[in-house]
Amino acid sequence: MDRDARRDRLAALIQYFVRSDRVDKQATIAREIGIETDTFNNFVACGTHAHMQEIENHVRRMVDTDKEFVAAPAYVRLIAHELFDAAASGATPEAIIDAVANRTHDSVTFATEAYRGTWHVIRYAAHSEPRLQPVQRSDNVFESYVVRAAMHVTEGDSSSGLLPTFRIRYRPHLNPTMCRNVVGSIIPLKHDNHWFLGWSPDTQDMMDIVVRETGKNAERFVGFARRRLESGQFMVSLVAFVRDKQQRTLDELEDSVRIDLESDFIRKSAGDIPDAAEVLGLVRNLVKNEGKSGLVF
Repeated sequence: MDRDARRDRLAALIQYFVRSDRVDKQATIAREIGIETDTFNNFVACGTHAHMQEIENHVRRMVDTDKEFVAAPAYVRLIAHELFDAAASGATPEAIIDAVANRTHDSVTFATEAYRGTWHVIRYAAHSEPRLQPVQRSDNVFESYVVRAAMHVTEGDSSSGLLPTFRIRYRPHLNPTMCRNVVGSIIPLKHDNHWFLGWSPDTQDMMDIVVRETGKNAERFVGFARRRLESGQFMVSLVAFVRDKQQRTLDELEDSVRIDLESDFIRKSAGDIPDAAEVLGLVRNLVKNEGKSGLVF
């Protein structure tokens, strides 16, 4: 939770105490804290962050010692929970992201320079549907299905903290004649990783990809993806990203967004991804010890 959000919540709690006659006026609280009344009033009006830690400590004591606080309106108790319980333990979504993200100027600039532009996206299908099972060829070799999508990354603004955003276009295997989108942000993480956190406005489903940091001029990289399938199941898979040499738009790449057998994928991708067979080797989900190990990349 950022400073403005904390200040706003503290101001709301102070106003609750004053309006519910827990204290006679704001000046009383200011005097108890030991700060000027005008300074305190300015804080409550959300005009300053001055003395915020002292104010927060005092408001917490007020909450802890007020025996009637359990009867406060639900929204007031929720504010107190966010400030003093969930936030203190790092349990809110905002607190978790703030704890793991690296939003420095350099990290946001790096993410922008590394990922901006258009990418081909390749992974193996989940093979969870009967019609999308590996196919046995005449030479008894089994071929699996490959999902090919496209992604465009729009650069962020390190001066304002605006993160790079992405849009992935794919075809759902239950209705391959249509295209859907996943949109989201690229969050630089501590320990030199990046988190592509997104969702599909079409299906209301989440998707995220974790990537080990790549070079600024990398032509391809690999990530670890999780998403909900149309069947309702969840899939975890390796996924490869290959930079589009021509830097086309997603609309221009829509015909290449499809699901093919491996040999068809390699043949059809020859013009865009000459090393398509090598890329498939990067996204094989190999699990050691006959599946009795974690999937690591």
